[in-house]
Amino acid sequence: MEAPLKKVPAALLPEWISDLPPPVKVQMEAREKGLDDDTIPPPGNVLAAPLPEWSSDLPPPPWILQTARVNRLDDDTIPPPRRVPPAPPSLLESGLPRPVMLQMGARINRLDDDTIGKSGSRVRPREEAAMRLVAKHTDVLVPDVQYSTYNEVHGDLFMSIIPGSPLSVHWEKLDDQTKERVCHDIWNLIGKFRQIPKPPELNNFFLCSADGSCSQDVFIEDLESPPRPLVDDDAVRTRISERYYHYYGRRYTKEEILSLLPHSQASVFTHCDIAPRNIMVDDHTYQITGLIDWEFAGWYPDYWEYLRIHKYNNNEDWRDWMNRTAPQKWDLAGFVAVSRVLF
Repeated sequence: MEAPLKKVPAALLPEWISDLPPPVKVQMEAREKGLDDDTIPPPGNVLAAPLPEWSSDLPPPPWILQTARVNRLDDDTIPPPRRVPPAPPSLLESGLPRPVMLQMGARINRLDDDTIGKSGSRVRPREEAAMRLVAKHTDVLVPDVQYSTYNEVHGDLFMSIIPGSPLSVHWEKLDDQTKERVCHDIWNLIGKFRQIPKPPELNNFFLCSADGSCSQDVFIEDLESPPRPLVDDDAVRTRISERYYHYYGRRYTKEEILSLLPHSQASVFTHCDIAPRNIMVDDHTYQITGLIDWEFAGWYPDYWEYLRIHKYNNNEDWRDWMNRTAPQKWDLAGFVAVSRVLF
């Protein structure tokens, strides 16, 4: 005859959150002490939550769900999270945020029909500075900033939604005449913000972000910390050759790479990420309704917009049309060589 199970003080077993099934590990330890699932002493509340927090109003990430299931919880018994980050109540009164997309270091939520929120470590003041400059000096439609806050590791930026949908949704079904017209319109918009005057406090920089901070563009991100300012065209070209050689580019010498890179005598305001996904168009007329995603914008050499339009991950047919309609073209042979190493 088996000996009756004995109850032991709760202190002898690990605590877990009350009102939830005990974790598997706790149950195994209980059985080793001669207890079964029904005679485990009732747990006490603990201060630390058993699972990480995540943003409310969004489904928990798969890794959190997996952790919950290991602990014998189902999707309905995961402890409710707290809302992060805080937002002005007026922006949330109309309903719960709807996730739009996740980027590396940023979460984008649609807060209501007119407002979108961007939060994360990559959300920095430079994007807000860029949109304010464009809105002040041109008639190019950009998101209107409604609320922002930043600290050293995190930023929140709430802005208006540009009407329409991304050009990438429609491009493949457009006829040649419409494609040509749209690309001419894009170049016209680029021409407008290239005329934005550089603020006097940034006159010592040849290449920088809209707020004067160092650009994070992969071609010129500094290998040193703190980053060195790029004060002229020679400094930009030298930085590119340094990165090429640092990442084991050996097909060309530093001098050969320098000879292949274009020269620039002008530093102009540049979006730096013109792509079909960032160009909003009317769903019926395909007229451009605005440009989004200004986080890389700033002052760059005059060929930089042309260079970034030719990124390998942009739609090839769109790149071809942008090249055909470009008001000015540059030789990008040096950047093709560098790209083979950096990308």
